[in-house]
Amino acid sequence: MANQVGVQISRSVAGPLSFGADSGDSLFIALLSERGPSDVPTLVTGMSRFDALFGRATAFTASASYSAGYEVLKAFFSKGGGRAYVLRLVGTSALEAQVDLLDTAGTPLDTLRVVAKGEGAWANDFDIVISVGTYANTFKLAVLDGGGNALEVYDNLTMTATQLARVSEQSGYIRLEDLSSVTAAPTNQPALGTFPLGDTQVGVDDNAPDFADIVGTELSGVKTGLKAFRSPVYGRGFLVAPDLDADQTVRDEMLMQSEKFFRVCLSSAGAGKTPSTAISEKSGFEAFNALTYYPRPIVEDELTGELKSIPAVGHIVADWLTAIDQKGPGKAPAGADFKIDFVRGLETQSNGQPMVDEAVAKTLLANGINPLWDRDGQGARCWGARSTSQDAAWQYAHAGYLWGRIAHAVQGALNQLVYDIADTLFFSQVRMGVRAYLIDMHSQNAFMGTVPGATEQPDPKVHAFAIKCDASLLSDQDLANGIVRVQIWFRPAGVAETIKVELSKQN
Repeated sequence: MANQVGVQISRSVAGPLSFGADSGDSLFIALLSERGPSDVPTLVTGMSRFDALFGRATAFTASASYSAGYEVLKAFFSKGGGRAYVLRLVGTSALEAQVDLLDTAGTPLDTLRVVAKGEGAWANDFDIVISVGTYANTFKLAVLDGGGNALEVYDNLTMTATQLARVSEQSGYIRLEDLSSVTAAPTNQPALGTFPLGDTQVGVDDNAPDFADIVGTELSGVKTGLKAFRSPVYGRGFLVAPDLDADQTVRDEMLMQSEKFFRVCLSSAGAGKTPSTAISEKSGFEAFNALTYYPRPIVEDELTGELKSIPAVGHIVADWLTAIDQKGPGKAPAGADFKIDFVRGLETQSNGQPMVDEAVAKTLLANGINPLWDRDGQGARCWGARSTSQDAAWQYAHAGYLWGRIAHAVQGALNQLVYDIADTLFFSQVRMGVRAYLIDMHSQNAFMGTVPGATEQPDPKVHAFAIKCDASLLSDQDLANGIVRVQIWFRPAGVAETIKVELSKQN
């Protein structure tokens, strides 16, 4: 073989820009829960899984009831939703129950810390039982609830990182920490006995996070609060923080994520608000991919029996995903398919009359709020598909959703490129890839108009979309910095406006 040292080969990209399978949408929901990991986005695919990880009722000082987030998530799954990233939020006073266990040395040393998986008082009456393992020189660990029922049992454990990590990963209730006893194995194993989980530190509830807790922090790569959702790893979808999003700092964080990570933000007017108050409170939540709703559905709390209002956002997202699956991504999130069911009704006026009639609905829509309204006697539905944006080109919600879907796909494909020279062939390959993707979207009824020919000059009065990617979009500084730009315009189905957007990627 010839010596190839020093030979360098540069190429842009082989073939059209490659798009993988569509990643789909998820619900991103911040909420309060009884237990479970806090500040960690956790994928759940049904309420049974949520209950197993996060418990059920949210404990408060006087009583226990379901949080608004729980009710929203339940509506989402009841109506066919499939994927939700749950983010549990707690206040700064919340603590995890924990117990430190001693080893079996003549002079015992701390060897193993058992920590409840999530802050709160929920685990204070749990017990940890240590007994002899089935195999020699191992131990068995059991987690018992307050009634003495064994919830989990782990056998044949040793004080190795692998074994402790296995329990921490598999358990729905505890995690284990090695306290690094200097006692030699197997004497470094925990002593036999029954130990209250809150013996070393009592778990403390704090289900009243302030707005700073809800927004969270991002320091040295560690993220808390809503900022824990700041990652492209979780993909695109719909972001909600039911009844936790009243403050402008929270809304600003949600809107930043909607733009950067391609997530539609949904909110709801507060409980008992009048239409005029709902309109005034929308200020500060105005964006092309943000939506808000009025009034609120009424549900009965399964624990307390109380009637309470909740945001309708779980209903909307679930129905929207169903409509997208059945009718394509160009379906607006409103109409006869968007039923507000599994509820006792909607909020009413003090005299029992509906909050919304035709005149109120028109006023709400004119101000960028989507009305929930039984206008035909067939039950409450969502009859508006307006974003909160004041820009006429972005007034319809599905235009913002389409842009997020297109941008997420194109950005992801561009991020796979490694190129040295943005030449004519490179630009052509990018255009071919984006064109193929948009043709596929067109076949799913995303756009109005016809597909332009490969060499045809696109006309926004006739055609569905157009793509531009060439050297004319790049400055000398862009070229020096390895930046490629793609301009797209498209005509969302059912919308008169043509949307023009631009994406860029630095090598």
